[in-house]
Amino acid sequence: TNVQAADASEYGVIRQTTSAAIAAARISTLGNSGNTPFYGPPAAGSDAWSVVRLRLFGALTDVTAWAGLVESNAAAKIPDGAGLNTASFLGFRAYNTGVAGNWFGVCRSGTVETTLNLGVAANTAWVKLAWRRTATGVAFYVVAVGGVPVYVGEITTNLPSATLGYLPGIGIRSGIASARALD
Repeated sequence: TNVQAADASEYGVIRQTTSAAIAAARISTLGNSGNTPFYGPPAAGSDAWSVVRLRLFGALTDVTAWAGLVESNAAAKIPDGAGLNTASFLGFRAYNTGVAGNWFGVCRSGTVETTLNLGVAANTAWVKLAWRRTATGVAFYVVAVGGVPVYVGEITTNLPSATLGYLPGIGIRSGIASARALD
């Protein structure tokens, strides 16, 4: 939590900073594989909400950043955009390769996922993103100034398995030999 003085008004901000190595990562989760806070994602129709406030700090390219519910057995694996691992996931991800990109809503079951472009740049500006469990899937929102959630769309496929444990968490991975950071 090496938050700078200029961010002092952002009480409770966590900064995840990687080392300057290819594929270096920083991951924080609540709980562990033996102490899973959630068994399955929220039930269909539960109207459960999740809201996060995110920004990349510094460099915007060659980075994978995420926040959401990640499968507890794969908590040390970032749910990457390339589907290279089996981390089931529900939440938000920026998968910026050689160029900067946007935040995406993600529903992932193993290596198979469905994404929804939220139309918000994954850059150094703060963004507040939300998802809500519906009767048929997961609805994604961008929370506008004043706290009003603006509906972007719904994902109804590749929802994470209800038979797995999940941990709330955030993480970031560098795609090149240079540090990357997420607040």
